[in-house]
Amino acid sequence: MTEVQSNPFVPVEVWHNTEFTLREDGDNRDVEAKHYHVRFVVGESHERRFVDRGRAALEEVHGSVLCVAPSIHLVPGEAHHYDHTQIENIVGNEGLTRTRSLKRAGQCDQPQMIEVAYVSPFVECCSLSEDQARQSEIPVKYVAGYLIDRSDGVIRVALRRSVLESGEVYYDNIHIIPESAVLNWSCLDIGKQFPSASALRGRTGTLLL
Repeated sequence: MTEVQSNPFVPVEVWHNTEFTLREDGDNRDVEAKHYHVRFVVGESHERRFVDRGRAALEEVHGSVLCVAPSIHLVPGEAHHYDHTQIENIVGNEGLTRTRSLKRAGQCDQPQMIEVAYVSPFVECCSLSEDQARQSEIPVKYVAGYLIDRSDGVIRVALRRSVLESGEVYYDNIHIIPESAVLNWSCLDIGKQFPSASALRGRTGTLLL
């Protein structure tokens, strides 16, 4: 694989409970499911508020917000950046308990989750002026998700999956990437529950558009 600049953003897996609609024998049926997706942490904040619950002293309440994006771009000669219109917020301790960090583990034999860096004429970049668009080069795009398969010269990666209560799995937001466009890929292993803010401080050189 071609050497490519590493992605400085931490990949995380986020999940929540949902309902999934199945169509059986012409009828729709709602079933319980867990919805998983892989994102990159592009920012976080920590709030401190005080609540009066009628006691002698005000109660201090902490709140955390993670900002995550589905993909990262790297234009030659510039910093890594992402599309701010696609940012999702994970709010509060309850949201963080359904979030766990992923660690890059190099290339392995049977990956379940992978991060792929690739170039392609179909890669869309962020908002640009006309002059910037004329001068732009094909960017590198980083995505992370669930590997469906590698066959016929392509890698199929789903950024989201739904696991039904029966154990059946459905995928969506599937990226079909020609292997000729892939610069590098890495397996992702399950880490711990999302780390504290101190674990992420010091990551600089990123650009929000």
